[in-house]
Amino acid sequence: MKTNIDVTDAKVYPVKDSKNKIRAYAHIVLNEALRLSGLKVIEGENGLFVGYPSEKGQDGKYHSLFNPITRESRNIIQDVVLENYERAIAAVL
Repeated sequence: MKTNIDVTDAKVYPVKDSKNKIRAYAHIVLNEALRLSGLKVIEGENGLFVGYPSEKGQDGKYHSLFNPITRESRNIIQDVVLENYERAIAAVL
């Protein structure tokens, strides 16, 4: 499957003095057509990664609202969001 995904805009909002593992919130625009909000930059055991929004279902479990289907699209989104996160952090230092 060929991925024709292009992140045409990304905004990242670092969290100041976060007491949890969330380092920033973000939204992106894909192919100048679809805006995805509620992404999170999270500090994990192996470094930073992008988390996707979810909501708690009636079964008490959390279910994703949206997420990439292919590894390639996940990597594209993660690379852009983390690159913008690093720029946002550098701008406040």
